[in-house]
Amino acid sequence: FVSNEDAGQYVLTTIDGCITVINLNVSGNCDPGDTPISAEWRIGGSGNPYESESEGVNASITADNGQEVRLSILPNGLGYKVITPNGGIIENLTGDYIITNVTNDNTGLYLLESDQGCSVAIDVTINQVVCDATTLRAEWSLDGGNTYNEAPDNLPVTIEANTGDNVILSMIPNGITFTVSLNGVEVYSGVGDYILGNIGFSDSGVYVITSSEGCSTSIDLDVIGELEPCLPERSIPEYRINGNWQSGSTELSLELGTSLMLSMLPNNIDVSITLPNGDVVGDDYSLGNIGFSDSGVYVITSSEGCSTSIDLDVIGELEPCLPERSIPEYRINGNWQSGSTELSLELGTSLMLSMLPNNIDVSITLPNGDVVGDDYSLGNIGFSDSGVYVITSSEGCSTSIDLEIFDSVSLKFNSKEKTSVNNNEVLIYPNPTASIINIDLSSKLNEALDVRVINSSGQVAYFVNYNKDHKAIEKLNLGTLSDGVYLIIIEGINYKISKSVILKK
Repeated sequence: FVSNEDAGQYVLTTIDGCITVINLNVSGNCDPGDTPISAEWRIGGSGNPYESESEGVNASITADNGQEVRLSILPNGLGYKVITPNGGIIENLTGDYIITNVTNDNTGLYLLESDQGCSVAIDVTINQVVCDATTLRAEWSLDGGNTYNEAPDNLPVTIEANTGDNVILSMIPNGITFTVSLNGVEVYSGVGDYILGNIGFSDSGVYVITSSEGCSTSIDLDVIGELEPCLPERSIPEYRINGNWQSGSTELSLELGTSLMLSMLPNNIDVSITLPNGDVVGDDYSLGNIGFSDSGVYVITSSEGCSTSIDLDVIGELEPCLPERSIPEYRINGNWQSGSTELSLELGTSLMLSMLPNNIDVSITLPNGDVVGDDYSLGNIGFSDSGVYVITSSEGCSTSIDLEIFDSVSLKFNSKEKTSVNNNEVLIYPNPTASIINIDLSSKLNEALDVRVINSSGQVAYFVNYNKDHKAIEKLNLGTLSDGVYLIIIEGINYKISKSVILKK
């Protein structure tokens, strides 16, 4: 070990006359009046004593793989730093420098230097542990620790225990930190026993015991016996209403919108819940803010086979169905739009139906009476898709979309009641137009007519109704509409006429 006297410049010359220089600086220069220090250490847990060397004397210690090693200086309470074998510096220490679960990587020389500059070194050597019967064996008790059993070697063991037995798992030798894992999840870490308590069938499994030295074995616990009777205290319905946990009642009558979660007592037992629709979910099942559709019987069953139920009755009155609670929504050729209860779309258009606001359960009644869910896709629509679609929310609010389908090539409509007549009976000019179009209705005098202007999204962009005394030529001002191609639909009692118009300003 170097000392202060070894500091200086070292010149190294090869036999060929080549020279190199090493400047050696030795830290830890204890000046007169500085407090001399001694190396101090402890190997193992808190039950082991601290050891030390004489003042200024370096130390060499040996620890087993996996043990805890503590390094320090005497007198205690002095500030110091540690320079590790890999050159790392840990400063501002006053207590122990702790190396938990040492391995070969921790082997080497540790320099401990006080804030005054005095230093000592501790050379740490790690013994590799051989995992055998002397380093790890499984240990267990089936009667709460009155008597213990132990494995003959470090190999895995299988044990049987009856339901209700008070089971403890541990390892030999005692006093060593170990962990216990079940199904890959660590369930215990410590020095003392792992206490399972009075076990049930759900406690069966392979418990892997790993010592701090890196050795491992396992106990395969097989729980046998008969199920205990399902006493009332083993299946108590539990529920959280608006954030407050309560229990005991098998019938709940709650207001619409109440926040509700379901469970069962006693806790810490696996639970499954069968919903009114037959679906099975896990414990602590949250219904959120309940609606009328949540009413029904919820059957709660523990892993012990005990069960109870909660009959939920949701009461209250629905809020008025304000217009903003039932807005028709539709996706036309990939673009979401909303607001119109009448759609006139071209044959082959891609269409999906829904309702605003979103995040509310919705059902859609098709023209043929079938009921489907939200975001109902009609795909590329055909004439058979025409009709009225009634959309109803879980709040009871509803709207509808009256879908009309036309073929822009043949100008054929889906309507069965009305017949498309010769379009030459009605003239529309000029076409294209910048704003004003003239409609020649001279062949339809003394007939009430509806005129709709349909945009490319199938929405009615302009509408006018003419009574029987309309003029032979009526004018429409489309100047407020955007440029594009529009379908003009003129509809009477028993017929429908359509023409395309190009608006270009």
